[in-house]
Order: sequence, then C-alpha cells, then structure tokens
Amino acid sequence: MTSRERTLIDRARDVLARRITDGYPGWQAGHDTHGWHAQRLDDGYGIRAEGPDGLRALIEVAPPVAGSLLTAELRRRYRGWRIWSDNTGWHARRRGNFRQERWADAPLYAVHEPDVALLRQRLEEQDRLGMAGRSAASQ
Repeated sequence: MTSRERTLIDRARDVLARRITDGYPGWQAGHDTHGWHAQRLDDGYGIRAEGPDGLRALIEVAPPVAGSLLTAELRRRYRGWRIWSDNTGWHARRRGNFRQERWADAPLYAVHEPDVALLRQRLEEQDRLGMAGRSAASQ
C-alpha cells in the first residue's frame, strides 16, 4: 500500500469516526493500529472493535454509566483531579500543570484504586500532602 492510499484510508476512517461520535453524543470514537475504539466521556468507559459497525453495536449495548452520580460528586469534591472508573477500578489524574516530584511522600500525579472508598482515601491523603508541600515551600 502506498502512502497516498494509506492517507486516503485514514481520512475515510476519520470521517467514519466523526460520524460515530456525532451519532452517539457522550462518546468519542476513533481508530488506531489496533482497530476501532470509543470512550464514554462521562466515566471513561472504553470499548474496542474491529470495524465501525462493530463499534456502533458495542456502544448500543454498553452498560449504563456506572456510578454517574458518584463520579459527579467526586469530581465536585476533588476539582483538581480528572476522575473516572472502568473495568479495572477507579482512577484520578491531576489537572493543569503538575510536576511529579521524586522525593519520599511527594504528591502523586495519578492514583488508581480498585474501589471508590480507597480512591477517596488516597485523594484525601494527596490533598493533605499537597497542603504540606505548599506550606513548606512558602516558609
């Protein structure tokens, strides 16, 4: 396959991905070397398929947003974090310009826990570490 043919195919895939995204508000569709993928914007739930029709079918039968009220509450409580859940557990990643320091007990860029209770504990811990780091820096 020539690079020109590959470019045409990629452009066609981009058009299909946009159509899927437009047809399913709340989902972001795309393609890569591993096939087609979509991610639900509310909670980060992701799916993969071999083709656009398979992707549409999987979006149609995707489970409802897991704990959408809980996720929304966590996002309101921890505004400095991007929070989502998927089939591996709960995840939080810092927003904005955060530089991961390399010293003992330094605040973390991202945390991952198997359940929401543990995630809450880790985020509270990270908030305390962040406050301690800011207090030390201002002295």
